[in-house]
Amino acid sequence: MTLPLKTQDIFETGLPRWLDAITRFFAALCVSLVLAYMIRTALGNIAPKDFSYFWIAGRIFLEGGNPYAPSFSEIANSMAASNSDMDGLGGFHRWLYGPHIWSVSTGLGLLDYFAARIAWGVASAGAVVGGCYLGLAAVMRLQAPFFFVYFGLLCLLAGVTLGTVMSISTGQVASFTFLAIAAFIYGVLRNSAIAVALALIVLTMKPNLAMPFIGFALVLPATRMPLLMAGLVSLCLSVPVFVTTPISEFVAGYLDGLSSYGGYGANAPNALTGLANVVQEPRALPCRV
Repeated sequence: MTLPLKTQDIFETGLPRWLDAITRFFAALCVSLVLAYMIRTALGNIAPKDFSYFWIAGRIFLEGGNPYAPSFSEIANSMAASNSDMDGLGGFHRWLYGPHIWSVSTGLGLLDYFAARIAWGVASAGAVVGGCYLGLAAVMRLQAPFFFVYFGLLCLLAGVTLGTVMSISTGQVASFTFLAIAAFIYGVLRNSAIAVALALIVLTMKPNLAMPFIGFALVLPATRMPLLMAGLVSLCLSVPVFVTTPISEFVAGYLDGLSSYGGYGANAPNALTGLANVVQEPRALPCRV
């Protein structure tokens, strides 16, 4: 049976069938290996502090509390001290993420800490692979010869670099912002409004990171509608926060927390540059295989 033209184009790379099969097998092998490595890293011996912010905020949301209040640090430190799975964690600061992250935090909060940690680690690993795919697909056709070879090699490179290892092991959101940035680039180059909108929804959970992309979206006429879509969806996702917390109380706590962002050593300008990851010596990596 002859497949429709569009379906044929998806699978046709112009390579001999045997060589095309080898490239796809190579990509599948690379993705499998890097996913296994990243998930193993995420479930290392060190409790991921950055992820813990999301889980603790989710628990506070579920109890009807306000994680944007200054008391978040005290509550977080108390919860860490009473949970054996969070052994060694402490010194929590303020909760700084946007209110539309409520659904993610509460979803994690519904699980016990270790189960939520597994879910977060698997999702983080998948986000790295997804970001590699979208980034490559933005500049290269899926039907291009050796697309899958490049994809497999890109996944290997992204999965084993020090920055990824450190991000995955501490439960940072960097994997998801990487995916969002790749989706934004893909959406702009491939004229996909949905990709741009979804990317902006994720990026705006950290306002300082989102500002350049919002500015770009405002300047480019084709991305103004996706920006509006992202804003409306983010507002809808924030409604549960506004229902349980007076808006004035939320705004005051959120802005106060954001104003303290630069006061933490890890958020200092010199610590936020890519150069810091390049020159940092990889001492005592958390994953030992």
